[in-house]
Amino acid sequence: MLPPDVFDFNIKMTTDGIDTAVAMRPLVNGAVLHKMIGRPVTLVGTVISVNPKGTTIDLKTADMQVVIVSMRKPLTEPVSGVIEVQGIVQGRNSMVCDYYMSYPDTLTGTYQQDIASSVFTLIHSLRNPWVDN
Repeated sequence: MLPPDVFDFNIKMTTDGIDTAVAMRPLVNGAVLHKMIGRPVTLVGTVISVNPKGTTIDLKTADMQVVIVSMRKPLTEPVSGVIEVQGIVQGRNSMVCDYYMSYPDTLTGTYQQDIASSVFTLIHSLRNPWVDN
């Protein structure tokens, strides 16, 4: 098993005919984005708004932070509810999306942000032997 945040160049993901290395992407909330600038992450949030051109999505994370997600290509489908976004953190409250997945309505209706926020807080309060020295 690879430590978090390590690129495994043996695993390939094809996007539009281009093979790209798949990176480990830790699950984060809005509060820790500023520590992850330039790194690949996974973020779960509720869609607040979508730019009319489909180039950005505003998400509200479980810890009530608003994150602006820039799409590499404009959206071709409507997006709403809870989504998971994988991408690279650009700044304190922004990231570029490599991949996103909409959660089904059955999960969106039962998604408990307060519990998710507690889980993120717990995960990031524990020592990570692969990253921490």
